[in-house]
Amino acid sequence: MQNFLRCNSDRRFINNLCASLSSVCMEPVDFYRFVLPLGVMIVLLASMVLYIARKEEPDEELEGLRKQLRSGTIDRKTYERMRNRLKYEKIFAEELEKLETMLQRKTIDQDHYTRLRKVLEMTFTKRLEGLDAHTRL
Repeated sequence: MQNFLRCNSDRRFINNLCASLSSVCMEPVDFYRFVLPLGVMIVLLASMVLYIARKEEPDEELEGLRKQLRSGTIDRKTYERMRNRLKYEKIFAEELEKLETMLQRKTIDQDHYTRLRKVLEMTFTKRLEGLDAHTRL
């Protein structure tokens, strides 16, 4: 008799457990509604991160400077000065390329191009002079 009661209580436990789990279990419709779109979004985000990481190529000149710093060929101040100079030169080249693109697309005429280029060059030289004065201190 005790085995029967024990077995009966086990059955009730299992039935209660199944009833509580049935409310937690996912239906196939829920999978298509929630899990699948979340998985697709994760894959898209991961692929975008990898694409952007590959797109940004390291600057070879900056890598060469880092190697020289690590090997002891140049000191820290020289490295910082040359790194900042490379950064300003890169910005100058990008801005000059934008100006040339505007000239090619005929957004600006030749006179505007020459004036803007002179302003860009003067700004660049002032930045480099300020950079040199700052690093000498």
